[in-house]
Amino acid sequence: MTSQLRSDEEFVICSVAAHFSGTWWAGENPPDAYLQAGHEITAVEISTLTQHVSDGRGGSKPRLSEDSTAIWLANALNDELQASVSDGMLVMLTLASPILKAKKVKTQLKRKISNLLSSACECEVAEDILGNRIDVQIVADDRPSGKKVVGIITNANSSPDILKNAWHILEDRIVVKASKCSSLPFVGPKWLALLNDYWLADNDTYQQAFDSFSVDHPFEKILLVSGNGSVAVLREKHNPAFRGRCAIKPRSAP
Repeated sequence: MTSQLRSDEEFVICSVAAHFSGTWWAGENPPDAYLQAGHEITAVEISTLTQHVSDGRGGSKPRLSEDSTAIWLANALNDELQASVSDGMLVMLTLASPILKAKKVKTQLKRKISNLLSSACECEVAEDILGNRIDVQIVADDRPSGKKVVGIITNANSSPDILKNAWHILEDRIVVKASKCSSLPFVGPKWLALLNDYWLADNDTYQQAFDSFSVDHPFEKILLVSGNGSVAVLREKHNPAFRGRCAIKPRSAP
């Protein structure tokens, strides 16, 4: 039985297949997918590199777990206020994550933005709503997405050290995925494809981060996939056992 890929996973495997001029199909989780390029079949495990923040107990957690509420707030206000924002104008919100009492904040912030929009001019104000610092800017702008309210999210728990963040993100994903795939009953090569959701770090940053730790893993290639679909090889190792041998096609292959 094959698994159903999420949209982000499908984006990654499509990007990898295009880069290597191959075809793909969903795997059994693990692996997430199989790639065929030429005569060789490769098992591809997929994950996302997401910034972590302090959890206040000496550990860390994905930043998205805190930022998701602020993202929801900006999207909800866009849905409810879009018709009230004149063409050629844009509401920009700077939100400090995590947001406290988000539903009550939305009600009050919507009212304040509506009052600002009634003046039909560009402006910038800073608000403190139920303990949340929120900056509101109304500017002349058009977004290709059609959004009329957009959010810029800051997080006081995030580290400004980009290389250190990249190191922790990368090490975490490799450790987790190595454990998941170490006993995978597949005789061919195994790759790990990582979607870079931490846009402050690029290929060079992750290459440097690799030198900061050592993790045993079963992956012949570790790939970095960017948001534009480009693919870079972060690490590659050669296993003599695979030389000159084609992988056996899994039973789930079409």
